[in-house]
Amino acid sequence: MTIVPTSPMQKWLFRGAALLLAVTLAALGVYIFCSYRAFFNSDAAIANILAEEIVRAGELFPKNWWYVNDDLWVFYKHLLLIPWVMAGENSFFAHGVSVAIVVLITMAVLALLLRDLGLSKTAALMGCTIIGLGYSPLYLREVYGEAAYTWYFAFIISFLLLWLRADRPDSGKNARLALFGLLLVLLYLVVLENPVRFMIYYVAPFCGAFLLLVYAEREALFRGEYGDWRAALSAKSLPAGAIAGVFVLGVFCYKVLLAEVLHAEGANHAMLVPLQELPFHAAYSVLGLLHFIGAEWQDKVELASVEGVVSLLRLGFYPLALVLPAYYAKRNFSRLEQGQRFFVALSYLGFALIFFLYSVSTLHENAYAARNNIRYIIPYLMMVLVCPVVVWRFFPQIAKAALVVALLLAIASTWNNISPEGWREMAQSRADLITVLKKRGLVSGYAPYWDSHVYTVLSKGEVSIRPLDIDTRGVGLCLWLSSDRWYEKGYADGKVFFLVPSEKLENWEDGCETLSLPQPAESFSQGNYTVFVFAENPLPGIAEKGRACREGE
Repeated sequence: MTIVPTSPMQKWLFRGAALLLAVTLAALGVYIFCSYRAFFNSDAAIANILAEEIVRAGELFPKNWWYVNDDLWVFYKHLLLIPWVMAGENSFFAHGVSVAIVVLITMAVLALLLRDLGLSKTAALMGCTIIGLGYSPLYLREVYGEAAYTWYFAFIISFLLLWLRADRPDSGKNARLALFGLLLVLLYLVVLENPVRFMIYYVAPFCGAFLLLVYAEREALFRGEYGDWRAALSAKSLPAGAIAGVFVLGVFCYKVLLAEVLHAEGANHAMLVPLQELPFHAAYSVLGLLHFIGAEWQDKVELASVEGVVSLLRLGFYPLALVLPAYYAKRNFSRLEQGQRFFVALSYLGFALIFFLYSVSTLHENAYAARNNIRYIIPYLMMVLVCPVVVWRFFPQIAKAALVVALLLAIASTWNNISPEGWREMAQSRADLITVLKKRGLVSGYAPYWDSHVYTVLSKGEVSIRPLDIDTRGVGLCLWLSSDRWYEKGYADGKVFFLVPSEKLENWEDGCETLSLPQPAESFSQGNYTVFVFAENPLPGIAEKGRACREGE
């Protein structure tokens, strides 16, 4: 039964939670539209770039676009950016609006789900606040900057909400059918994105949580406390068959679409880490988790200082906040409502599965990458962050005190992570580069992946910078979230520039020599970059050679 606040204390708690959520959303707005401009990257900008290619090609899956990881971008934020492209306003602001829409919808769905799980309005607001805090710069960048895996979290809670409401007996028959139909549509779109990801992120955790609940309630089921379990199972066979049918249809359509587009390998071909390297890799995965939730400190933090003390407190209380709900949910499992049991079981099983796969595989190239970018855990980490709200009434006072301390530490750290020192200077240096290029009449160019799409979007497309591989292998085409047309003859008329970071200058020179590129007409330095200007685009002449070299590796 839903808990409705009635006492004066509960009313004040609700008002406090509402105020805290409002402040959190305002702070996120500052991050999304202002300070993230300094940390905006090419992965985040891809949604803008793909939306532009879709409009240009006139088809949802452009034939010359290089997809990666066997992911087909189907139901993602790039769809929200298509109207901006058509209006000629494909910009950083447009990206911010798309992320803000995703955030608001996600929080609304979470609040509805928590209410359907029997929690109070105050608890629902606190659940939204908890996922909106800035635990670390990396958390903000991935969840509210790029916002890629935030979609997976939104899908998980949407599936739960739709299923709960479609299965609710007090809903009308037509309403239940409409909700179940909507669930099937969403299911199809997510399967069409990537069936392998769907199996890992949805099928395995959901089935695991269901089996865990069945096991926990096995005696009650056999005693008939829930009625005839055989009849109940038979009644669920039709919805289960519909879900299975939609899954098969999605896999079939995915295979057809994937065969028609260009796609590069990536995480879909991750390997198991050699056993002799596994302890090191797993340890860095744990460090990655601590880094992501803000429980790790920077270099040269003085122990006897406010920052040192706060860092130690975060190391102690943040991991505790992840563990305590699981412990007390296990101790009080039979007292939790069925929906709450499923939510907690799904959260921790999903988190354990993804973290295990991350720790034993090469989803990132090396252990250091595992430490610095552990984003695959985001959906279920966000679920785990909400679990204290679900289990709150079962915590003893000391556990509640520990969770309140963790919350206060997170609140105190949020603004420093949202508006870190030096972000304005970093954003201005990016703007200065764009200004210099425009003043010199340089509007078409190439750069390493991480220095390409970001400037295209920041300049609203006035300076188009396309990705180019510049690494220890030399110089070559970037067949990764890019378009073949960017390297073809006729793409860029007139002067073309190459934006090369200082640390890649040696690779650039080696690549130019290997590919026999002509001498640039001029070159100049700007910040950390050296800009090489050519009278005409030298890439079409070596495009086929570069592509052959890459495909032959």
